[in-house]
Amino acid sequence: MDATSLVSERRAAKTEAYCPTCSGRLQSTGSAVRGLAACPECGVFSRLLRAMGRGDLPFLLADAVLPDLNVEYRTDAIFQMVENLAACGGLAEAHIEEVAATLIRREAASSTGVGGGIAIPHANHPAVAREIGTIARCRHGIEFDSIDHEPVNLLILLLSPVDRHAEHVQALAKVARVLRAVV
Repeated sequence: MDATSLVSERRAAKTEAYCPTCSGRLQSTGSAVRGLAACPECGVFSRLLRAMGRGDLPFLLADAVLPDLNVEYRTDAIFQMVENLAACGGLAEAHIEEVAATLIRREAASSTGVGGGIAIPHANHPAVAREIGTIARCRHGIEFDSIDHEPVNLLILLLSPVDRHAEHVQALAKVARVLRAVV
């Protein structure tokens, strides 16, 4: 092994870090100032669950949370999350297909993979009477065309009525504040 390879290996070893809770590999944020992101496996997920329990994110339905989502594709993840919202009474079952299709079209137009293992699929839809949403964790990660090109481990799905754009933006901002406290 030459000197250049040895130096590269040492740098890689120094920048790799693992979560003390679940031993998952922590992802670099790409910024020397911000350092490492919180663990996509447990840190952000736990923070969201605690925020939901405190009532900070009242639009996220605790009964619809999927702590171990096991799908391969983002379309399947979105569909399963929408189905779970319907199963918990947040959405009429008759609207599952059209709501999922709206979210999938939104994803095709522009990915909601925000980086750090997180995606926030969201849309406005006439079948929704108020802001509702849920979260899901996928341990193996899903390709989501994220801005950092990394797989997504945590999804936060948000649906809002079509005539309530301000509330939709406020709900997204609340989620962002909780995420920012961790990442």
